[in-house]
Amino acid sequence: MKRCARTVFMAAAIAAVTLPALAARRRAAPPHPEKGQAIENRESTRDVNLRESCRKAASGFYLSAWDQMNQTELLLKGIQSKKKALEANLALENKALEALRGKVAASNYDLQLAQQIDTKTGLVRTLENQDTEMKSVLAKARDDAAAARKAEQASRDQVSAVFDLVRVTGKKKQAEGTRPLRLDFKSSCPQYRYLCPLPRDHAIRLREFAEHDPALAETLLTCARYAEQSIQNRE
Repeated sequence: MKRCARTVFMAAAIAAVTLPALAARRRAAPPHPEKGQAIENRESTRDVNLRESCRKAASGFYLSAWDQMNQTELLLKGIQSKKKALEANLALENKALEALRGKVAASNYDLQLAQQIDTKTGLVRTLENQDTEMKSVLAKARDDAAAARKAEQASRDQVSAVFDLVRVTGKKKQAEGTRPLRLDFKSSCPQYRYLCPLPRDHAIRLREFAEHDPALAETLLTCARYAEQSIQNRE
């Protein structure tokens, strides 16, 4: 019992000496210079990434419009091809039906021939109904493709004031119809530069582009921030 009490007493004495000393050391410890540098680097990276984040957001915005245009064009071509094949099939079946009717007119009543005419007539009607439906589908596909082309052109007009469209290198792949890889800022930025504001006219156009549609406000938020930052740094 005495041994246990002595142990507790010694532990309390050691704590009384060491704890205040440790507390004093913590209070006296100077700020770590590397920690401050890390915070500064993080702030710098955030500002530099604002330009890149805007570029990626603008690229996504335009390429989505381009992809939509391309998809509607492909869909339109597919429907046109099916419509053409349906029309050709309908013409063949109509020709075969007329041939069967010609046989009836040239001979006495034939039950088997009459059944063939009924079957062929039903097939022709089915194809005619499909052709009618296909006309409405084709009309909608044309409207969708036209709207997508208009949207792509509008998007290209908006981004072209600040960005260049970058395509795959090579003469054959430089055609207007090929999908761009990305957008790049027209105004270059020196490597390792801490702040890289856009030219004032580019910044104003970028802000107008980023804020023109409330539905895109969140998508292009980084572009609006970068444009505002550029304008302030140019003043």
